[in-house]
Amino acid sequence: MTTRKRDAIPGGAAPSMTYQPGDRVALEHTADPHTLLRPGDEGTVRRYDPQTRVLDVDWDNGSRLSLLLGEGDRVRRTAGTGPDRDWERVLDALRSAGETAGRDAATRWAQHILGGRADGDVAATARQVLASVDDIDPPILDGLPTADRYFLADDSDRYAEHAPPDAPAWETLTARQCDQTRWAWCDGYDAAAH
Repeated sequence: MTTRKRDAIPGGAAPSMTYQPGDRVALEHTADPHTLLRPGDEGTVRRYDPQTRVLDVDWDNGSRLSLLLGEGDRVRRTAGTGPDRDWERVLDALRSAGETAGRDAATRWAQHILGGRADGDVAATARQVLASVDDIDPPILDGLPTADRYFLADDSDRYAEHAPPDAPAWETLTARQCDQTRWAWCDGYDAAAH
């Protein structure tokens, strides 16, 4: 079993998708020189943390290597059938809507905290905030805009507004699908905001 460091990756590239336990993936690339995994090896997602971009996978060959998606490790979903592809398209639409909301929130935050609309030099404040993010300073990190993954009240309205027109009706979704829509929107929001 190979283990790897799991530090938070502030400012990393925005993830393009989210993963749920049970999703099937195939390895495209890992920078870990000690693993026996090779591109094309498949596994089942055990857990995904969108904040640190760590993907825990139970690989079919027995490995439990976790991938650091923010540091260049890459996977792809294994080819699904029609309904899976259609559902992924729904989740992509919600993720994209979350990204737009996250960018808007980050802009408002920057204008308020960094003085984006103020006259004068705001570089010192910006440097202080960036240093605090790098140091994982809780008071600063707690002030960054983030999505509330456990606030359920907006889920159905958000889904109705952003899901493709041919998506299944909210009332017909399973509890897992409802959770997936929230997490897709929140993943997009957090990635864009940060």
